[in-house]
Amino acid sequence: MSIGRKYQLGWWPQNGALDAFDAKISLPIMTLDLGEAAEWAIAIPGTWFGMPPMAWGPLPLLVAGFAALHDPKVSSEMLWRWFGFICAPFTLGLLAFFVYYVRRGNAKIIYIITKYILIPFSVGMPLVATYGLGERSGHIVSLTLCSWILTEAVCHILKITARRMRPVVCLTDKIKDVPRALSCIQHVVTAGETAFESFPSGDAAGAIVFSVILAHLGAGPASWLCVLLSAFGRVFLHAHHIIDVTVGSLIGYFCTNYLIGVYGFQEGLGPIHTAISMITFIAFHTFCRKYFTFNIPAEFRTGKSLYGAKLKPTAAEIAADGATPSISGGTSSAYFPEEKFARENAHAKSKDKTN
Repeated sequence: MSIGRKYQLGWWPQNGALDAFDAKISLPIMTLDLGEAAEWAIAIPGTWFGMPPMAWGPLPLLVAGFAALHDPKVSSEMLWRWFGFICAPFTLGLLAFFVYYVRRGNAKIIYIITKYILIPFSVGMPLVATYGLGERSGHIVSLTLCSWILTEAVCHILKITARRMRPVVCLTDKIKDVPRALSCIQHVVTAGETAFESFPSGDAAGAIVFSVILAHLGAGPASWLCVLLSAFGRVFLHAHHIIDVTVGSLIGYFCTNYLIGVYGFQEGLGPIHTAISMITFIAFHTFCRKYFTFNIPAEFRTGKSLYGAKLKPTAAEIAADGATPSISGGTSSAYFPEEKFARENAHAKSKDKTN
């Protein structure tokens, strides 16, 4: 397996001057070592805004609560019920799930939860917000979700046409010795087609959706912390370059303000719009996964991609790339980052017991 090998699979100039410049300005952030506690703090804004269980779940609920703070029709008792009995349990539950996912390296559960729990819940979320906090909050939740979906759809079109490699796989020679306590987050984006979805950053794009909404709600400069922390986290975690997060942020900013300009901020969009947007987005995403496929290089064909597809390389591909099959019939750990992560985790635990 060639460390740092670059493949030209889309329109992004993978070995061009822009690519080299982007790597140069991104590496100072990528090579930072801030310790495990700081990594956990960065991982939340660095992953939550682009992850459907979080972006469709607790974040819109918190936006609805913030929108109701200055609504004269909402009593303090209603706010306490909303934050105490809806936001807090849901957010803490997903936080526990997130910690489990990061520690165990199991990405598949994210998509199971999204498919069977979050999608039905999110479709009805504007109704929940309307019932719990009033019509204004319901409209703002609909605007938030529709803006996020439009933003991610635009980003996805660019991802599957640009096919830019993520820094964790194309800058390996420069960042391989940088310590990262939460290596699972890196391993998730090295498998299959997602290794070629660096440009633009969907997480930074999703984060600025919430920043724009909060800014309109009067949160002031603090509202932009969402996108700043998310963009920093994506680069720090080796998932994106600086240009990726910058373009993603611009897409989210313009998409959100476009919907505000067309439908208004506190009215216009409702549960029907949210349901139609989600169904369309899921259909669009499924269509792209089915028809916009490409020949994934052998070294990125892992036992299971981020989306669940089986991508084991053929014997000819393994031989051509110089990897050796494992005793279990798979390939070496270079092809299976999740297996490598599991072994590293088990080794660390055995060392702790020994010490």
